[in-house]
Amino acid sequence: MWSLWWQQGELEHAIGVVDALHEEIAARGVHLYIVIMEPGLHVNGDASVLLQIIADLYRSQIRAAARGERVELRAFREANYASLTVIGQRANPGELLPQQVRRLEKALGETGGTFSARLIDTHVSYVATLPLRPVLDDAGSADAIRDNALGGMTVMVLDDQEEARDALEAVLESVGAKVVQCASGDDVLSYLRERPADEWPDALLCDIVLADERDGYEVMRLIRDEEASRRVSLGERLPAIALTGHAQAETRVRAQAAGFQAHLTKPVPAPKLIAAIESVTTRSP
Repeated sequence: MWSLWWQQGELEHAIGVVDALHEEIAARGVHLYIVIMEPGLHVNGDASVLLQIIADLYRSQIRAAARGERVELRAFREANYASLTVIGQRANPGELLPQQVRRLEKALGETGGTFSARLIDTHVSYVATLPLRPVLDDAGSADAIRDNALGGMTVMVLDDQEEARDALEAVLESVGAKVVQCASGDDVLSYLRERPADEWPDALLCDIVLADERDGYEVMRLIRDEEASRRVSLGERLPAIALTGHAQAETRVRAQAAGFQAHLTKPVPAPKLIAAIESVTTRSP
């Protein structure tokens, strides 16, 4: 697992690829640009895979471009994913060999990502997607977190991406929490329905975008229905935090309407995540 900070001035990976392609760029006479639609996109994946994607896409577009044309590397957020594409000035992308496409599809698929051709603006482009990391646990954030801040607590984590669950578990366990991992809404509902309410976790972290039929909103509504059927009082209901790749106000409102007490946008800094869990469980420093 690794994270790349897509931020202006911190694109060493992309710049390194550009340097390696210097002779091809000079020979074709094209102009390369890097456009970051949103800074601070941390992703799960293998750095070597990302480098190969950038190199393959750059090389195909450079070879397809006429002298003086613009070739643009673009990174942007799409829900729970960071997407990467290289766009030229022509309607269709530069050619990739079938074996290149299969290799990139396989490599990205192993980390929960995808590789496909689709329309970006007015161009058909190859687009690589990688899952956003749910939490930022860099060394600088550790100083802002109290030791054993969640000691004695059990936190349920619902996310359909294994690497995302593992990243959350690592952060939560580092501050004393026990973690129950769930890969689907059905896993969560089965776990809760098999136990009396007083044996439920102390908090739930729930990804909104899930691969199964139920999204996080529906899972939360079903949990609240289960609590109502058991006559669980409002003060004893399961504290829940929604994790999404969307920062829009409407997403926050929808999360509250579904029964979440808080909404956090991926990737969330570890201190902010811990503070939110403390807040919804009424635990203070």
